[in-house]
Formats: sequence, C-alpha cells, structure tokens
Amino acid sequence: ECVPSWDFYPLLEALKGRSRVVYPSPELDLLHSAKRYRSKFMAPTEFLTLQRYGHSWKANGKDLAVATSKALKDLHSAALAAGLGTENVMLKQGFSWGGAQVTRLRPSEVLEYLACVLLPKLPAQAQEVTVLLQ
Repeated sequence: ECVPSWDFYPLLEALKGRSRVVYPSPELDLLHSAKRYRSKFMAPTEFLTLQRYGHSWKANGKDLAVATSKALKDLHSAALAAGLGTENVMLKQGFSWGGAQVTRLRPSEVLEYLACVLLPKLPAQAQEVTVLLQ
C-alpha cells in the first residue's frame, strides 16, 4: 500500500529525538534508498524528483517532459549496456510498499502516466514525490 510518510515525519522526528531505534527517519530512508537502488545488483534505475510549483510540476528542477525524456534516454542506454530489454519500464512511486504503486509501461507512456494519472491524485500537502524508473 502507498504510505503517505510525509504525514508521519514530524512524529518520527519527535520520537527520534528521544530514541535511537526509530526507523525510518528521512535521512535513513534516503540513505537506504540510495544505497539499494545504486547497487550493482539492481536493474538500472533513474530517479525523477517531482516538485509542485503552484498548479504545475517540475522533475529534477526541469520541465516535466524534458526531465522525463532525459531519464528515459539514460535508462535505455544503461539497460542496453546491462543486456536488459527496453520495451517496458517499471515506474515505482515513492512512499510505496508491497508493490501497490508499481506500474509497467512502455517508455512512450511514462510522461502521460505521470501527468494524467499519478500527479493529479497526489494530495495538496504532497509538494514533492520521487518516482523510480527501471
């Protein structure tokens, strides 16, 4: 299920101030994800950090379409170098557990899925979300 963890970060930060055993904290969550998805044992992965700007969204600080196209191009090259197929992309939404927010798409469908399916469903308090492309 998708867990809107940004709702829980203030509580986790307060608990972290009193205990050493609370996980995840935002810092540990980021470290774990970066370590896991940059591992040589994982399929090639590109990250898109989507940030809300009023009524529009940017990816990695750039226009959504431009950043998505670049990420897909880089992913295509890395997948070919690893001997993997490139006909499908797995799009994984951040704050997701158990595969509930994982979608398999053709590369040509990724931008439309982001713009028309994923982003419109995010609550207003979600100012940023990261998706992984594999």
